[in-house]
Amino acid sequence: MIRWFIFFLALPAVAAADTDVYANAAGCARLAGEVANDDMVIFRPGESITFWESTCQILDATMVGAGAIVHTVQCSGEGDTWEDYYMIETAPVDGFTLHPEDQPEARVDLAPCP
Repeated sequence: MIRWFIFFLALPAVAAADTDVYANAAGCARLAGEVANDDMVIFRPGESITFWESTCQILDATMVGAGAIVHTVQCSGEGDTWEDYYMIETAPVDGFTLHPEDQPEARVDLAPCP
């Protein structure tokens, strides 16, 4: 329970207003009902991370630094299920940066959708 409390403390103050879904451009297009491409990412803090062909439910969140959290997730897609780890970092302006914990070069910027 304390981990979830810490997680929400790490969210930017602006996020607490109306927005609880963050995405890249393709993810925002998908949320708007448009056809998204395969680099789609949608992040629902405390709930899930959705990609083009898989959805990952957040199981645990561990703070690893100021504004950095590693999420343990249970993913499923294309008939498979697996556990994975994603790093979420607060971004300087109203959003987050997400990447697989072991692949920091695969960063994706996420922002509230318009």
